[in-house]
Amino acid sequence: MAQKTEKQNGRPRQFDPDVALRAATMVFWRKGYLGASLDDLTDAMGINRPSLYATFGNKEALFLSCIDLYDAASAELLDAALAAPKIDDALDAFFTAGVEGVTSRSTPSGCLIACSLVGAAEESDRIKSKLKACMASTDAAVRNRLKQAVKAGELPADTDVAATARMVNCIRHGLALRARAGETRKELARAARAAADALLGRSPRAT
Repeated sequence: MAQKTEKQNGRPRQFDPDVALRAATMVFWRKGYLGASLDDLTDAMGINRPSLYATFGNKEALFLSCIDLYDAASAELLDAALAAPKIDDALDAFFTAGVEGVTSRSTPSGCLIACSLVGAAEESDRIKSKLKACMASTDAAVRNRLKQAVKAGELPADTDVAATARMVNCIRHGLALRARAGETRKELARAARAAADALLGRSPRAT
């Protein structure tokens, strides 16, 4: 994306909208939609308010763009995990990728989407619809992978793949919220492993 020019103190300054959007995403991820002030956002993005409005729209529109950015990156990682040839490995990889993402030292803890379900979703119908769409997209990816497993005989033919997909993502969001509360990667990895074992009817594996 082409750079934008911002005039500040009478002097032109260049900023990259993509870099600014990533910076805003980190602010929302760390502070939440309600906790992130316009000053927090513009300081992190390196722009002033007029430039924020001109380039991204208002705070709500900026947040929606950040959700899109976050969801695209998250979906890429989770899709790669689900591509494992065996359903056992796919679910293990799915939960592992989720745990690693919400406990990464390079980003705020938790999941931006999961953490936004409380608070941000209540602020507007547009935000609520966006978050629901993100969840539905991930549900669909898991559901399609489960359908493949049923066809391959890895799961019973009468498996309710839609309900199971929702349950898988409920577990993933729960792990993200517990990461936000300070649980460690090791603790969450154990919980994720137990969840995968339960879903696949395996005996719980010792750590």
